[in-house]
Amino acid sequence: MSRVPVMVNRTRLRCLQLFRTARKRNASIWGISQTAEDYVGTETSPRAHGPGIVKNSTIKIIGQQPGDMRALRDHLHLNETAPNQIKHFSAPIKGKTNAIVGELLHLYVVHGYVLRMTIMRM
Repeated sequence: MSRVPVMVNRTRLRCLQLFRTARKRNASIWGISQTAEDYVGTETSPRAHGPGIVKNSTIKIIGQQPGDMRALRDHLHLNETAPNQIKHFSAPIKGKTNAIVGELLHLYVVHGYVLRMTIMRM
């Protein structure tokens, strides 16, 4: 049991180094998670490098979000319309062809400004 926190901490450090190395070499990294809090943390337990990773990501694809939308609003600088749209997204439905069907919000961000916001229905 005592080794688990050490392993998690090492994994976080490796992940952070991966993002830094990719940025230096003009490469891309896909960071996929269930919620924004996995990157930025919560108000009581913020993550040091997560907001920088989220801010420097050019493309963000957001699906249905459970619970509080505060992290999305604060770190992606969204107005009230976008979180309200995300709250009303339908849950993904698995179809006969094993494709996931649902709704996504696609954000194209440059230098912290949302240049294009598109709701995609798949």
